[in-house]
Amino acid sequence: MAPQAQQGFTLVELLIVIVVVSIAGLVLSGVLREAVRTYSFVDVEKELVQESRYAKERMTREVMGAARGGIRAAGPRSITVVDADSAVVTFAWDGVPGSDLVCVRDGSRAPLASNVDSLAFAYFDGQGRMLRSADPGSLRRVSIYLRLARDGHEVAGVGSAFLRSAT
Repeated sequence: MAPQAQQGFTLVELLIVIVVVSIAGLVLSGVLREAVRTYSFVDVEKELVQESRYAKERMTREVMGAARGGIRAAGPRSITVVDADSAVVTFAWDGVPGSDLVCVRDGSRAPLASNVDSLAFAYFDGQGRMLRSADPGSLRRVSIYLRLARDGHEVAGVGSAFLRSAT
């Protein structure tokens, strides 16, 4: 019997396969890395939008629930209202970028939004004229501007609320 020729891969063939698999791995890792970055970007944006929307809607709802004269204090970065249940509610931001917007309801303090970059209230009378000083007696509409910022992302929104008529 004659000896059989050995079968298998040559060193050159193995090296070619290793190089091709390595290149494919690099391409795939780049695609996966970009997918993770995109997911992270969208996730942060979604969280900021949800938090901003909730805070604006909560502030707007509380202001709309206050009767005329139910505004106790109105400043550029804070507002205090008395709601229909006679609870005193204050929304305030200390003006430091990145700090919390807080809601104080009958002395109980809770954060309403985090990473606040900007908050401003504007006050208007019954004819739609902007009030220079927020006189609670002539106040009829409150506009709210809120901007949140985190990890290089910014989300801003505007809300407006008309005070209900005193009956």
